[in-house]
Order: sequence, then C-alpha cells, then structure tokens
Amino acid sequence: MKTTFLKNILLLLGMVSLFACSDDDNITLKNGDITAPNFDIEFQSSYVLDKEEADDVWENVTWSPIKYSQDVPTGYHIQVSGTEDFATFGDVKTVLADTASNVLVKELNNAATEFVAAGTTGDIYLRIVGGLVDANGQIKADSSWMATDEVVKFVLTTYEDVPGFIFKVGSESDWDAGNDQAFQLYELERNIFIGNFHMENGEEFKFLSEAGNWDTQLNGASFNAMGPEFSGSDNITFSGESGNYQVVVDRNAGTLMLGDEVHAMYKVGSQNGWNDLGSPEYFEIPLFHLYGTVYKGAVDMVADEEFKFIETPGSWNGEISGGALPNKSSDFEGDGNIKFIGTEGSYEMILDIDKGELSVQ
Repeated sequence: MKTTFLKNILLLLGMVSLFACSDDDNITLKNGDITAPNFDIEFQSSYVLDKEEADDVWENVTWSPIKYSQDVPTGYHIQVSGTEDFATFGDVKTVLADTASNVLVKELNNAATEFVAAGTTGDIYLRIVGGLVDANGQIKADSSWMATDEVVKFVLTTYEDVPGFIFKVGSESDWDAGNDQAFQLYELERNIFIGNFHMENGEEFKFLSEAGNWDTQLNGASFNAMGPEFSGSDNITFSGESGNYQVVVDRNAGTLMLGDEVHAMYKVGSQNGWNDLGSPEYFEIPLFHLYGTVYKGAVDMVADEEFKFIETPGSWNGEISGGALPNKSSDFEGDGNIKFIGTEGSYEMILDIDKGELSVQ
C-alpha cells in the first residue's frame, strides 16, 4: 500500500515571470500550465529484493502523463532517494513517451544501494519525474520544464550483487575441494559460469556449487549435453588437446561446453623473450581471467627479472606497465618495466587492473 504521499510544488523554478519561452522548442508556457505525473499503482509497504530474482520484474510501474499547454514529446525519470526531499537521488530508469515500464529487481537494487547499503534494510523513497524531450531525444535537464508531484515511501531490503562462483575440482587440483581461485568459474550471467584454464588431455574433474561441499557436486550426469571434448557420467574426462581453454557451464540449459576464446593477460619480459614470438626464448605465461578485471596464474619468478602485461601475444597494444599498478606488493617496483625484487620461486600471481594491484602468494 502507499504509505506516504507528499505533494511537492511543481518544479517551475526557472520561471521568473508569468511566461517562460524556449526558442529551440517554440513552446510558450504559463505558470500552472504543467500537470505533474502521478503513480497509477499501489505499492507495497515493504519489499525484499533477491539476487536470484535479479532479472525478474519488480513492479510494472504505471503513471499518469505529464501535460503541457501544447502537445510536446515527453519523458520520465523513475528515481529513488534515501530522504523524502530527494536532496540526492539515483535514477532507476528513464522512459521516453510511454507511461508504463517494467522495473527489474536489479534495476531497483542498483539504484537503491546508494541509499540502503547492500544486504541491509531501510526506508527508500520513489518518485516519477516528467519532463520535455528535446530534439536530441533527451529529457531537458532544466527544472523549469520538469514536474513531479508524488513521493512514495516503503521499506526495502537490498541484496549484495557479488559474483557467484562454481569450482572445478579434479586431477589437476589434486581433487582439492577448497576455495581455490585458480579453479573458479565466474557467474557471468544468471546461472551461466565461465572459467579460463589450462586443460590437460585425459584429466578428470567435477564441479562444486559450494567450495568444500561434495553434496553440491555437478558430475557428468548433471548435464543434458556436453561438448565432444567431454565424456563421463560421474567424473568428467577431457579428451581434447592439452592447452588453454574457456569452459562454459550453463545451468539453465544444463550444458558443459568450451567457449569461443580464452580470456587472459600475458606476462612478457626478460624471462620469455619480451613478447617476441619469433624468439627461441618465448613461451606464454598466462594469467587467466577470474572475474571483473582480476586475473590469476602460476608463475616462476627469478630475482630482478623485469616484465609487463599484454592482452594479445605478439602485440603491445593495451600493455600494462608498472605505472598502471600503483598498489603493487613489496615484491615489485618500477613504473615502466615491473621489476621483481622478492624471493625467487614459484607463485600464484594476482593482477587486478581496476584496483591497480599486483601481488604473488
């Protein structure tokens, strides 16, 4: 039910006389010529948003149209705020011409978490703002052309939109069912998981929905269809050529397939011929994509070696040098070539491009 209705004055702050004109739209308005939109639906007093329903419709929101003294193109912003005066607000979505829109759970959650922290419960305010659409198909930002009349308040529980994972466990991981990042598949879309791995011909594996919990396993019998490189009703056997692959688990369709390409960043430097594919010293050192801008791979580090990262072997386009990684661990230094000053040995290297982080463990 609607719990709070606030009647705000029409936002005609830009009008300083009885008339306001817009040369570009050739519209003349008098004070009071704008009729503000109002919601046409009854909202509940509280909502609990669930990540599992992120792509579902939260509400089919409908409203009465904004009206001007002339027939002009109109548009609407559905907005939320943590306060009833909307001193700060976020756009849930923008709708042109129409007076109805399906608002998805994830659209409301994404906008609302600025005011109700992810995974918590709090008051949220919702309003519909109508405005004039200009020649570029955009709602004019000038408040004198906009109007809102009604604010609805309800209690909202948001969810934390963190990536989901499943885990590949098998002969290549010594059947370790722990939370090993090197064998994670990231939830790219709802129930569709992607992982980038080095696969060995003849290796066997299963998947776990929950790290360390064999009761959540997905074996060969869990899939309706598997690519020709996979076989087995219990342990899944990979019979393809050894190499780097993208593995795609689609739990919606019940399929296990290889993807079209491998997502990785490549470490190139003094240990492998500096990205010269023709060099006898060259070999690939991939850091496989985990999620977002995070990559991880097994590396053998030598004291004082220097290196950078590249997206495509043989190309320096999009290279990442030390200056792009200001939050390097104490094992590294340098703004150009990255120099390893730690202890020689074998490591797992983690690269987070957005955070500018590089570390080994």
